[in-house]
Amino acid sequence: MIKLKTNTILIFILIFFILSCAKYEDGPKFSLSTKKTRVSNKWSYQSVLNYKTNEIKYSEYDNWTDYFDKQMKFTRTIMYLNKPTTYKGSWEFYNHKKQIKIKYKIHTRDTSEIYTILRLEKDTFWVCNNNKEIHYTTYKAR
Repeated sequence: MIKLKTNTILIFILIFFILSCAKYEDGPKFSLSTKKTRVSNKWSYQSVLNYKTNEIKYSEYDNWTDYFDKQMKFTRTIMYLNKPTTYKGSWEFYNHKKQIKIKYKIHTRDTSEIYTILRLEKDTFWVCNNNKEIHYTTYKAR
């Protein structure tokens, strides 16, 4: 009887910890994949919400990608005047993995951006800073 009570208590404690594991506001609640594994991907821009204008942009970010590799290298490819432009740099987790810091060069100027991670799943990645919220999906070649 004591063993049954102990096992029941352990199960409740385990369930509590699993349900409270959510680090990010929008999920996931639990994942077996590491955060680095989930971030390491080529991401397409699904939408960008501009906080100042409260506008959501979709088509303006068509063919834009951000690539985070496992060696902590970062590549942003944007379309400008119908031509791809690529910026390279690095990425790292920041603030106990609640944020991600991206560093890259735009021409000769060093650029640094810090985003709060809202959602980080295998095929979905949402981040925000003071200016905007970006929703990514896994890149699929067209």
